[in-house]
Amino acid sequence: MTDQIPIPKPWRSQVVAILRMRNDSNIQFTFEGRNLWQARFPNAWTSDLWEALGAALIKDNITGQEITDMAEGYETWEFFFNQDSVKLYGKVGLHPNRSRIKIYSAHPPRKGDVL
Repeated sequence: MTDQIPIPKPWRSQVVAILRMRNDSNIQFTFEGRNLWQARFPNAWTSDLWEALGAALIKDNITGQEITDMAEGYETWEFFFNQDSVKLYGKVGLHPNRSRIKIYSAHPPRKGDVL
């Protein structure tokens, strides 16, 4: 298993603040990020995902891995979270201006418990 470290509170706080604004113009998805989540939860609203991500990221004990090679320069972390009692893999990037996020992934893990 890859070593996971605590996700920094300033990053988590800013991402959660953006999620709570519920402003579509500040929350982007990749094509895969949206489609894989919608395939798993076809009757859910997008706001359900935002709530699940926010609920995970407000926890001080959440751990993950930083992804340092994102081409767009987003500060990006991968981590596990739950929605409707389903374990999911999430990858979220915070734009360098810290006013937008991009959800790269929100789907069941493909590698078990390994990030």
